[in-house]
Amino acid sequence: MALRKMQNILVWCFISLFLLILVPAIAYADCRGCCSWHGGVVCSGGVTRCRDGQELSETCWSKGCNKCGWAPVVEIRESLCSEEDARPSDIKKDDWSGYKCLDKDEAGDNWELCLSRTDYTNKKGYGCPGQQKCCPTD
Repeated sequence: MALRKMQNILVWCFISLFLLILVPAIAYADCRGCCSWHGGVVCSGGVTRCRDGQELSETCWSKGCNKCGWAPVVEIRESLCSEEDARPSDIKKDDWSGYKCLDKDEAGDNWELCLSRTDYTNKKGYGCPGQQKCCPTD
């Protein structure tokens, strides 16, 4: 009976060890070689992307590269910032063409005028990368 308990404990130890090794490997799939020219792969705002805001390559998407683990992988596409189809109704067409994705330092005094993704599109993955916002440049 004691031998049986010892066998059960060993089995559970091996299963636990296996899961401790396997689960992180699945959650953080193979990202080797991804974003090597863009500062490596990071989880930013729940989205796996290159450190400099560049979207992941098709190869990295197909490998299932995911640095966020718990968060779903969201495909980042070209930003709709300054695109006519995404122009908010309260911004003139000529003004909207002067907007671009900027971080807080680049925007300077205009940061308060900058738009979050939800201000110009409801499509996830079409906003400015990282902490950038869609800002007027004039």
